[in-house]
Amino acid sequence: MASVSQGTCGDTNNGYALAIDGAPIETRMFSIATLGYAPDEGGLQYWVSNINTDPSWTPTTVAQSFFDQPLVEQQYPAEQSNDVLIEALYQNPFGRSADTEGLAYWQGELNSGRMARNQMVIALIEGGWVNPDAAADMARFGNLIAVGLAFAAYQAEHGIQYSQLTDTERSALRQAGRKVLASMTEDETTRDAAIASIPALLESFVN
Repeated sequence: MASVSQGTCGDTNNGYALAIDGAPIETRMFSIATLGYAPDEGGLQYWVSNINTDPSWTPTTVAQSFFDQPLVEQQYPAEQSNDVLIEALYQNPFGRSADTEGLAYWQGELNSGRMARNQMVIALIEGGWVNPDAAADMARFGNLIAVGLAFAAYQAEHGIQYSQLTDTERSALRQAGRKVLASMTEDETTRDAAIASIPALLESFVN
């Protein structure tokens, strides 16, 4: 099970250290940033295991591996405009559209090839942690992370294994993961309410 602990980011948000099992938290939360739903426990532990045991796995490697997954490829096909990804990477973690300056910057980086899509995910999030003007954005993202970890932990505690679910059940789990994040703001009360809602959202998966 993933645990929240002091780690390499050297900062905290809403009382949660920005690392899981000793590695940067942003390397584990791509389902939140790119797809907008809390992770399944099996997928979370896959990234945790790889980055903690294989030195060749860096945050960028993890991000690229995530972008190679069928669900991500389906949502962001290579031939699709980069604008769709940029919009998602603002809406999912921050709950807002890209500002004019930010949109132009990321369009330039992606369209020119100076930055790959997996690199943008990391650059956007890592930049946010050190940007005082992004405090509200990152407070919301920190709340999403806390809820995502609680969502995965509940699955682990109740034996909900994504690999053993039917396609219909997997889709339902993703929808539950999306719903648990839907009302999140930078306010800690929305985080607490979302965590409290997890048992009801996952009730049908518990034997």
